Amino acid sequence: LNPFTEAGRDIYTALQIAQGKTLYADIYWLYGPFAPYWTAFLYKIFGVNLNTIYCSGLANVFVCLLFFYFIGRYFLSPLHSFILSALFLTLFAMTGDYVAPYCFNAIYGVVFCLLFLFFLIRHYRGGAKRWLLAASFAAGLCTLTKVEFAFGALLTLVSVSILRMIQRK
Repeated sequence: LNPFTEAGRDIYTALQIAQGKTLYADIYWLYGPFAPYWTAFLYKIFGVNLNTIYCSGLANVFVCLLFFYFIGRYFLSPLHSFILSALFLTLFAMTGDYVAPYCFNAIYGVVFCLLFLFFLIRHYRGGAKRWLLAASFAAGLCTLTKVEFAFGALLTLVSVSILRMIQRK
């Protein structure tokens, strides 16, 4: 962790939750509840250790890479999708901001937004309602991270739904 950019707020908040405190009642928190409760859950399984944080961050990077590749495959060749994922890895993930971020809610929000886009594209391409339901669920997960991601996902969901209705007429 970088002491100049990392205040440890997210790490300490999750530790407090793992020790029995409640978010919003006992702990002041600006964002959605997903990240601190998820990290507290990871602490209970793997122990309170920075390696738990690092492994969680690496898992997030891996999931983002997969989603960038698979979303890219809807629009690009395999090579260009690979390049897209490689650009994400080199420009963003390797800076450390994804492995040990300042705000874990932002990183989980990115993962849920990518999940949302993946499901929404599948719905738009194939038309199956189960993909729209999955996209709606992923948009709901976005609301548990940061409100900015929730607004973006919900606005996109409404826009695509309106577009689909117009195309059916």
